[in-house]
Amino acid sequence: MTPRGILTAPLPARRRRALAAIEAVVGLNAIGGMAYALGGAKDVPPEWLDGTPFDSYVLPGVYLGVVVGGSCLAAAFTAARDDHCARAAALASSAVMVSWIAAQVAIIGYRSLLQPIIAATGLTVACLAAQR
Repeated sequence: MTPRGILTAPLPARRRRALAAIEAVVGLNAIGGMAYALGGAKDVPPEWLDGTPFDSYVLPGVYLGVVVGGSCLAAAFTAARDDHCARAAALASSAVMVSWIAAQVAIIGYRSLLQPIIAATGLTVACLAAQR
């Protein structure tokens, strides 16, 4: 099977439903994180941004909600609809999740148990999407 064929191959129903659920939860959580950041991120120390390119949590929060949340919700939608691009969308959103966490840890360091949980979730999504 060609790489394009693998990306458009249908997903088994149980795996498709699992991907839709996981992606929806992560997507909604990311949008919630964006709302929290835009509201001032009151319980997150501003010192975590010292030495970073950011003066506040606004820009990272918008990225979290729009890019991470948006890609996850789009992937959830394609999986729920059994769309031919569900597998590719899940792989793309998993790359976004993992790269978001990698960049976050590189910039502000390890700060929360949520970081390895989201990284593991992204890898899980990739594994579920890549299986034939």
